[in-house]
Amino acid sequence: MNNGKPIVLFHVVRTMLPILVVAWFAFAAAANGQDFPSKPMKMLVPYVPGGLVDMMGRNVAQRLSEVLQQPVVVENRPGAVGAIAIASMKQLPADGYTLIVMEPAVVITPIVQPKTTYRVNRDLQVVSIVGATPLVLIVNSSLPAQDLKELVSLARSKPGGLNYSSAGIGTTLHMAGEMLKAQAGIDIVHVPYKGGSAALADLLAGQIQMTFLASTIVSQYVKDRRVRAIASTGSKRSPALPDLPTFAESGFPNYEVSVWIGLFASRGVPQDVLARLNQAAREIVKREEFRAALRKADIEPLGTSVQDAQALLDREERTWTEIVRANNVKPD
Repeated sequence: MNNGKPIVLFHVVRTMLPILVVAWFAFAAAANGQDFPSKPMKMLVPYVPGGLVDMMGRNVAQRLSEVLQQPVVVENRPGAVGAIAIASMKQLPADGYTLIVMEPAVVITPIVQPKTTYRVNRDLQVVSIVGATPLVLIVNSSLPAQDLKELVSLARSKPGGLNYSSAGIGTTLHMAGEMLKAQAGIDIVHVPYKGGSAALADLLAGQIQMTFLASTIVSQYVKDRRVRAIASTGSKRSPALPDLPTFAESGFPNYEVSVWIGLFASRGVPQDVLARLNQAAREIVKREEFRAALRKADIEPLGTSVQDAQALLDREERTWTEIVRANNVKPD
């Protein structure tokens, strides 16, 4: 005799099945995050060895391997301001096993050069901003300007008569000059080079009047009086040049530029893996030996959350889009 129990059991199973399926996928995702990483990882550096980004990438890779207990192999993939490295990432699964270390050019370049093959918010997922360092505006010692007020006055008296060098169109060094032009209302000529070293060499030789470079690169030249430091672009004074005023202290309260170093994964990386990577990055930045190494290079340790890192990228995109449009910056 059918007492109705099989029918009731069927309805119970049918009702519970969707819940069980969701629970299973949630458990599987959590297990995946706990197991990550289970094999060696790769860190791409989009520049040649020896520069700031390369140094930071290698430092982060070494410590990530310690925290995540898997080798993190560094590969330099220079070219096209990150486009070559990002293109290689796009060919691989978005599983978090391939990371890339980048700086503000990842945001700026697609704004300046619309034909760039990548977009940061389409192709990359920011993991954390590890640190940031200010730039320093320096001038050739022969230039008769002792501070920012005198430099702006000189530029206004000679429209198009002063020039500044950079590491290339769309770099942070270039945009720092464009921001100065926009805020000071001056006409200075941009001269792009293929790197910061060449830009500095011609400044020292007197071929260029001014340039922006990281404080750690220029501090010794300033101390040796081979160049004159005018102002720091950071929100506070640089420990490498504590007597040098910031742009804000020099009459430009809305002027701030920093070279931040960010860790990125591919867009679409699972959220649990992203959370694990962010946790690892923040753990690295908490380590005193790592913080000491950054401070020695005049880099402020950050170790942001994913949300704060994304907010920074969004602010950068708005800022540089406005500057590029205001100054009619053209691609090369």
